[in-house]
Amino acid sequence: MKRPFTVYFDTNFFVQLCKAEEAVARTIIEDMNALKVRYVLSNVIMHELISSSDRTDRDKLLVERVSMFQLQPYRTDSYSNLQLLLLSGQARAAVSSFFKLIDDMTTEAESWSIVARQHSSFVQKSDRQITPEENEANRAAALQQANDLLPFLSWTLDFIKESFPNLAESLPETPNPENIKIPDNPSQEDLKAISGYLLGLIGEDEIKQLKQKNQLTDSVTRSEDRPQQVTSGRADAWTRKKLANTLRDAKHMDLFVSHSNEIDLLQVDRPQWNLIKNTKPMHYLVEVGLADQCFNASSLQDAVEIVSKMKQQQ
Repeated sequence: MKRPFTVYFDTNFFVQLCKAEEAVARTIIEDMNALKVRYVLSNVIMHELISSSDRTDRDKLLVERVSMFQLQPYRTDSYSNLQLLLLSGQARAAVSSFFKLIDDMTTEAESWSIVARQHSSFVQKSDRQITPEENEANRAAALQQANDLLPFLSWTLDFIKESFPNLAESLPETPNPENIKIPDNPSQEDLKAISGYLLGLIGEDEIKQLKQKNQLTDSVTRSEDRPQQVTSGRADAWTRKKLANTLRDAKHMDLFVSHSNEIDLLQVDRPQWNLIKNTKPMHYLVEVGLADQCFNASSLQDAVEIVSKMKQQQ
């Protein structure tokens, strides 16, 4: 049996849908139903929708309108559910604050990772040796990340195991930062041992997934210096917020690639559309042959027309 034509709309599509006049929203959904479109629901979309704690009235309207889609969504995970948008009061504020904290931590960690990869790539292309000063700086940054992230990872796994016992068997052993002895002046062998311990917590498939995520992250941040601003402490709140948005764009793309056997199209915003088409070296979505399945739409009606045209072409 042929699966439904599936479109990964961006979060702005849902925001526009809940802001639209009732007649407009109904027409858009009727048009999508006529095209037999199945939408995608992901944890990243939920993250972006639920992060705002001051639009519960609109979120209730969004849940009502999305329920008008005839086809059930394709879920990239088992726990994303639009019903979470109906949370209100202190519960909604707590969830919103949690996701904002995750954003901040992710932006910090990803920025260090991006800068490290950029530096490594530059050194390889220039065919020169890393200076002792650069080596020391890189080593200090790596150790700082280990010291910051290991306790958080340990706490997170412990919390999940205690709260959701049925998931415990599928989780790795909780890493114990105290078992990782980090010398005051670590050698390359010490760093390799630490890296090996951390990589040992995950399998080959997860490592492959991480590499894909890194390539997409590099594609969307290659032409800017916001990660450098974050790692150097120069980034203000607005810069960090905009970078967090860009990093989530990469996560949408990552899910699209990982679920490309189920998802036909991915909607991206104008800046990401321009990057996909014009960035040098080649954008990862171009590299894997999925760039032509991406589209940009400035309005709900544009989305309907573009989806209709692209469906006919497939």
